[in-house]
Amino acid sequence: MLTLLFIAFLSPISTQAYFRLNAQTTPYLVLPKTRPELRSSASSKPPTAPTLASQANAGLAGTRKEILDLVNGERTKRNLPVMKQNAKLDLAAHRHAEDMAKRKFFSHKSPDGSEPEGRISAAGYFVPPCTCAHHFSYGENIAKDQKTPRDVMKAWMNSKIHRDNILNPDFLELGVGYAGGYWVQNFGGIHRDD
Repeated sequence: MLTLLFIAFLSPISTQAYFRLNAQTTPYLVLPKTRPELRSSASSKPPTAPTLASQANAGLAGTRKEILDLVNGERTKRNLPVMKQNAKLDLAAHRHAEDMAKRKFFSHKSPDGSEPEGRISAAGYFVPPCTCAHHFSYGENIAKDQKTPRDVMKAWMNSKIHRDNILNPDFLELGVGYAGGYWVQNFGGIHRDD
């Protein structure tokens, strides 16, 4: 594993990996690069702020769907269960993308110390602890500066550590975030142990 982390830090693509295991949680985290092209307004007048926000939201929804379709295409080829989009994972992923863009850093760990488990939990994804037996799996891929969803998926699929997240059969749901050239995929799965 140390060799894998060493190789990840030397990779020409900006790539990092972060792993942590415990009895209840199996985080499997990762990262690389992309940026969707935004369509310009057909109007000759500059669009108003609500129109820009609507375009951005519509563009992000389309980007999320395209990435989900690409992920599920890769999983289907290998007879793995398809993932479903999850709004809470979308929220966690988008918040992290926005934070990286705003504070100009590129890491699973933010300058204030937050990490994927905390961000995903803060978005409300994990169920509260209970007496029933559950285990959770989650992961994160990040990337920056690619031009399209296909470009970022190609980069992730060409990196074993990122591909492992995309093809992990424990991951059943996906969230996607994008802001200012930064991409985030958050993966999750909540499983009963019975």
